[in-house]
Amino acid sequence: MAQCELCGNDYDKSFEVVAAGATHTFYCCAHCARHAEDAPVSDRA
Repeated sequence: MAQCELCGNDYDKSFEVVAAGATHTFYCCAHCARHAEDAPVSDRA
């Protein structure tokens, strides 16, 4: 598991983005997805 940069949550579905030599971890939960986009998403049950 990795810690989301946006909310600090440790979550098994997070992913890393590598850009310009820097690694960033995002989208651990619906909260973060809604924060990034105006999308109708929800956490898994």
